[in-house]
Amino acid sequence: MVENAFARALGEISSAEGVAVRAAGDGETHVVVADIPITMACREDDPDTVIVVSRVGSTTGLRHPEMPLEDALEANFLWMGNAGSTLALDPENGDLILHDRRDAEYFESADVLKGYLVAFADTVIGWRDHLDQFRAAEKGEDGKEVAS
Repeated sequence: MVENAFARALGEISSAEGVAVRAAGDGETHVVVADIPITMACREDDPDTVIVVSRVGSTTGLRHPEMPLEDALEANFLWMGNAGSTLALDPENGDLILHDRRDAEYFESADVLKGYLVAFADTVIGWRDHLDQFRAAEKGEDGKEVAS
């Protein structure tokens, strides 16, 4: 494990209420906040950077997947729509992924890390709700269920 402010804060937060932490190896840590799985990685070849990733949901099955993707691009504009995080599409499976990159020193304490994780999970939840709204709207077009 890389030693930096992030690693220290992660060690302190592992017992925090509402946060489940599990090391996965290869510098990855899996965190669950508000039932949202989040992967955080701080690799030995880049110890000053923490990568944060979470699956929002799938655009597969939407008749108009371009609509939520346009919203995602707009949110990515100047990184303002997601508090510095960006959205990406995994072209292999249609998954919408929320991604962030922070300096390890940003996580100066367990409180900062927990606050960050709660805000990141809230952003994932917001985008999941947004995808659900598109599914509901499409279902209303012809009354048929759209796969998720």
